[in-house]
Amino acid sequence: MINRIILISWLLLQQFGSNGQSPIFNHLMSKNGLSQNSIFAITQDHTGFMWYGSRFGLNRYDGFQFRLYKSIATNEQTLSDDYITALYTDSKGTLWIGTANGLNRYNAKQNTFERIFLNPPQKKAVYNGIKHIYEDKKGYLWVATNYGLYVLLNKNNNQFSATVNLGLTANIANDEILSLANDSDGYIWAGTNNGLIRFLFNKKIYGVKVFKKDNKLGCISDNAVTSIVEDKQNRLWFGTENGGLNLFNKITETFTHFVHIPGQTNTIVHNAIRKLMVANNGALWVGTQEGLSVLNIDSKSFTNYQHKKTNANSLNQNSIYSIYEDSNGSIWIGTYYGGVNVIYANPTNFKNWQYNENISGLSHNVVSSIIQADGNNFWIGTEGGGLNYYDWNTKKFKVYNQHGELGSNLIKVIYKDKDKNVWIGTHGGGLNILDKNSGTFKRVLSDKNEFNSRRAEIVAILEDNDGLFWVGSQTGLNLFNRTASTLTPVANIRALKSLVHKNIKVLFEDSNKNIWIATTTGLYRYIKSEQKLVKFDLPKGSNSVSNNSNYINCIQEDSRGNIWIGLYYGGLTHFNSQTNSFSTIYTTREGLSNNNVLGILEDTKQFLWISTSNGLNKFDPDLKTFQNYNISDGLAGDEFNYNSSFVNKSGEMFFGGYNGLTFFSPNEISTNTTKAPIVFTRLRLFGTAVKINDDNNLLKQDIGNTEKILFKYDQNIFTIEFALLNYIKSTKNKYAYRLEGINDQWIETDIPSATYTNLPAGKYTLWVKGANNDGIWSKVNHIKIEILPPFWKTWWAFCIYILIVAAVIFFVTRFFYLRELLLKDEELHQVKLNFFTNVSHEIRTHLTLIMAPIDKLMEEHKGNNGIHKQLYLIKSNADRLLRLVSELLDFRKAETKNLKLHMQGYDIIEFLDDIFKSFEHLAQQKNITFNFIHNRNPLIVYFDKTQLEKVFFNLISNAFKFTSNGQSITLKVETTKEKVNISISDTGRGIAAEHLEQLFSNFFQVDDKHIQNTGYGIGLALTKAIVELHHGQINIDSELADNNNPGYSIFTVSLWLGTKHLKPKEYQTQSETTALTPITLKEPVQIINPAPTTSVVKVVKPSVLVIDDNADIRLIIQEYLAANYQVYLAKNGLEGWNKAIDEIPDLIISDVMMPQLDGVTLCNRLKTDERTSHIPVILLTAKSTEDDQISGLAGGADVYISKPFSNKILQLQVRNLLNAREAMRKKFSKTLLFEPQAPVTNSLDEKFLAKLINIIENHMEDENLSVEMLSEKIGMSQSVLYKKLKALTNLSIHEFSKSVRLKKAAQLLKQKQYAIYEIGYMVGFSDRKYFSREFKKQFGQTPSEYLGNDNIDG
Repeated sequence: MINRIILISWLLLQQFGSNGQSPIFNHLMSKNGLSQNSIFAITQDHTGFMWYGSRFGLNRYDGFQFRLYKSIATNEQTLSDDYITALYTDSKGTLWIGTANGLNRYNAKQNTFERIFLNPPQKKAVYNGIKHIYEDKKGYLWVATNYGLYVLLNKNNNQFSATVNLGLTANIANDEILSLANDSDGYIWAGTNNGLIRFLFNKKIYGVKVFKKDNKLGCISDNAVTSIVEDKQNRLWFGTENGGLNLFNKITETFTHFVHIPGQTNTIVHNAIRKLMVANNGALWVGTQEGLSVLNIDSKSFTNYQHKKTNANSLNQNSIYSIYEDSNGSIWIGTYYGGVNVIYANPTNFKNWQYNENISGLSHNVVSSIIQADGNNFWIGTEGGGLNYYDWNTKKFKVYNQHGELGSNLIKVIYKDKDKNVWIGTHGGGLNILDKNSGTFKRVLSDKNEFNSRRAEIVAILEDNDGLFWVGSQTGLNLFNRTASTLTPVANIRALKSLVHKNIKVLFEDSNKNIWIATTTGLYRYIKSEQKLVKFDLPKGSNSVSNNSNYINCIQEDSRGNIWIGLYYGGLTHFNSQTNSFSTIYTTREGLSNNNVLGILEDTKQFLWISTSNGLNKFDPDLKTFQNYNISDGLAGDEFNYNSSFVNKSGEMFFGGYNGLTFFSPNEISTNTTKAPIVFTRLRLFGTAVKINDDNNLLKQDIGNTEKILFKYDQNIFTIEFALLNYIKSTKNKYAYRLEGINDQWIETDIPSATYTNLPAGKYTLWVKGANNDGIWSKVNHIKIEILPPFWKTWWAFCIYILIVAAVIFFVTRFFYLRELLLKDEELHQVKLNFFTNVSHEIRTHLTLIMAPIDKLMEEHKGNNGIHKQLYLIKSNADRLLRLVSELLDFRKAETKNLKLHMQGYDIIEFLDDIFKSFEHLAQQKNITFNFIHNRNPLIVYFDKTQLEKVFFNLISNAFKFTSNGQSITLKVETTKEKVNISISDTGRGIAAEHLEQLFSNFFQVDDKHIQNTGYGIGLALTKAIVELHHGQINIDSELADNNNPGYSIFTVSLWLGTKHLKPKEYQTQSETTALTPITLKEPVQIINPAPTTSVVKVVKPSVLVIDDNADIRLIIQEYLAANYQVYLAKNGLEGWNKAIDEIPDLIISDVMMPQLDGVTLCNRLKTDERTSHIPVILLTAKSTEDDQISGLAGGADVYISKPFSNKILQLQVRNLLNAREAMRKKFSKTLLFEPQAPVTNSLDEKFLAKLINIIENHMEDENLSVEMLSEKIGMSQSVLYKKLKALTNLSIHEFSKSVRLKKAAQLLKQKQYAIYEIGYMVGFSDRKYFSREFKKQFGQTPSEYLGNDNIDG
């Protein structure tokens, strides 16, 4: 570090002194981000940030951007004032800020400020203006204020002690203190507004001495001492407000004055001194009111710097208030109006010559060629400004242009031959030579048209080792022999003949005496010893402008014999002498600043200096590394010119460009080798800067002191800013970052920030590094980043998910398990119900077989009371069994929600009284007291009489069943305002409490070993279902009998009064009839067996088809109907269908539940077939529900009769259906119609007749229209057609056809358009007499009579 500082100091001395080159002052102002241009204090903190105190807040600078800190009155963690007067970083790294209104201490971790009171704790806090802050060698912090001097004895409590309490007299201690210092002898020096004080301090102040201006020899020059420093030789220097600079002699304790003397150069620039600073190189920097003075302490010589309008790199404002040297050796100067001026360490001492109309300089900024003249003078060619001659001693330029003898102001090349003749190649001005005697230029070879054309451009001149003079131009290559200033053309060399008309760009002779010739189309090497020309194809680089990789700008040979070629936007390439080819190429990918290489020079250390279209490059051929320089390093411009580079004998290099000429000594171009720290500066969330302890909870302290940032899942767009704390040409700083876990490669950027969006949840590490202005990379820095998953992706969420999934699996498994149990239970329940239902249907069928014969026997034995009584007993028990079966079917309907009630208003008292009377005989038999108690008669309640009868029969039957002899049963009716409560109570054995809740469950029975239960457990369940369908309630109250007390049971049925609780569809008024009314017989049905007669008349009986899978039922029905009908039998639906097709019966009686084809399906098939659609169908079944009846009738059945059925009702239904069919036939036969509106049974029959009539009409004239033809046309057999037509019209096929023809004839006669015989032919009658006779049979008139009767209605 010490060696580096010594080197920097030496370079600064070189820069400021030896060659008179003014330092470059770089400027930071408000336009660059500074809050205000008046800078009163500067410091650098322990991290490396630069701090600037202004009149408008405190500025922190990181080399890239400024951060402003201001005072907020409502926030005590901000500065006490915006006017910053002093800054100091102590040995502990604490930053102290003095303001016009108090002292502040910066908390770097929290990025906040602590306001420090300089008054004793017991006094009221009053802020004090701070003048200076200083830490002595013992670590005590001293603060100079407007009202005295304070010292911090204990940094732990931040309580400052007033020096008036420590031994300093009040008149001094309370004075305005301006400056402080601690010398090597241990003295504390305090500059006040009224003299200089010196004292010793060891917890107490002692040894106080005051120095004042008293006009004595050796006194201080001014009482207002503004700044105090001790130099490297331990000499004390004092700056005063108006008395200049004072040097203190410690031995004599006198002062030597250094003041401004007008007209003298070696003098301080001004006497009003604001700041003194001893640089690391030992020089004393003096900031004054009128500029900057740098004193060489040893030689006592001053170098002054002031603002110069003509020099943009000069001090931009003369009023200086602060000077600070940072850790790298850069000097920062705070001015009153010019912001911050900085002189960078590691200077790149590039010097420039440029055109300036106000001062002597180049005639034009576009420099095209440079050579050294005699001595250290130079010839400089320009594009448009002619030729410049620079005299190094006088520092003056002389210009030659076309107004004199120079052929053109557009200079392309300057060349000095072996005789030191100066040759000038121009554009449009030919070749020119300097006449040494006259000092003027003259044209050479004026007779050669290719040189004197206005378009001619001579760009390359070479005199080879053999004295041959080469001239290259756009028009080709020319060779001459030179004698003094005379050129004689040389005969064409055969090997060079191909280059005569090439556009020549470069001519170069290497150390092997080979001539390299660059054209716009290729590179050639002429080997003179062999008279051989070799062409080379160069490798193509990163050429974004031209596809011609052989376009060459320059050729150079280094000290090692290597040939280097600069390509036009192709980079830099190297000739490999071993392979005799160009293989290696360097472009921007390898670090070159630009691929258009314009000039190549080698320095004494074998480094190559390469000019391009974007900056200057220093190339190390061994390490193959580039170091780039641009305008910020001091170059005249970034864009250089072709053919414009030169190195003189002393090693100085000259490069011409489009903005002047840059020259330098490579040894004076230092490299900034400092590895500046890179720090994190700011965090942004969704583009907004994150504050410490903000609502987002991201930062608990400053990001620079934060090891880890924890983001929530929805904080998914953030930017982390960082800075490389290298201030030397910081615009050249480069940055690189990578996010470990996302990208493994470094991402290089010019912007010190990294933005990430929508990072997945996880842990990451952001690594950053920076390269300074000379490409030296810093150490890497990192910060950990963790993106929290959304709450639904956290580990505890997944635990919950696992628990939920486990619970779901458990409950789903349990659900399916329980459902399986319930399904099995339901399946068993349905099996029971289906069993009971099927059994009930079977019982109904067998009851039919029982009750039908009984009815017949009772009819036959009406006169025999004994037999009739026994038959009545059988019939009564059969009826009871039928009621039980119906109850079971009702239970099934209640279970499937299909039990429908037909409620009407009835007297409930009368209804219950009938039930009561039916049990009186049983009560007498069992010696049970049976009472019916009520207090209101009549009492109208809406209910279904049939269903509610089952309820009370069931409840009273159970009461008798479980009540012993000698006990009592009571039926009681009580009313309230809205309800009637009917209770059945008994004093029987009672029911255990644990059974009460299950009492109304399906198939539940109390398991009692002492009592035999003969039921099935469905009675009470059905009872409850019926009561609830009435919108009522049923309750039970019971107590089990024991040895001491009798038991009891009370069932209470509650029903609503009125109809408010019922829907309109649920009840009927008294005037309405029920949906299914029984058939009423107008006259008794008598089944008369015909008496035998002697003469038998064959009567055709109507035919009836009986279909039933029960043979006994078939036989009984056959027995009932055989006397009056012809009966056909079929044992299942399919057989019945086939017989119906074959026989076409007059009526069909079918069971519903049959194998192969059930009755409803059969009925539907019959009614949708043309052949059978006219046949009436009676469905006879044990399925007696309303839905079953609707299903049957919807299928086309004419009548639906439930089993067991009455013989009389069945015969009446058969008779009525056949009579209705017969009436239809008669009506049709009298009024035969052609249209489909004929009075037939259904639309299918209408379509059939319409189709048949249409066939007959289409063949009306054909008297031979046969039955066979009609059967074929209609799609039926002759027998089926005959039976079908006979059933519908009572006519044969022939009679039907004849009726249609005759009706058509009547219509034609009425039209009176044809003769009678014509009409006969038209309707198929060829015999006129036959036509007349049949017409008269049909209409009672002959055709002639019919024609004469106008009133006849056809």
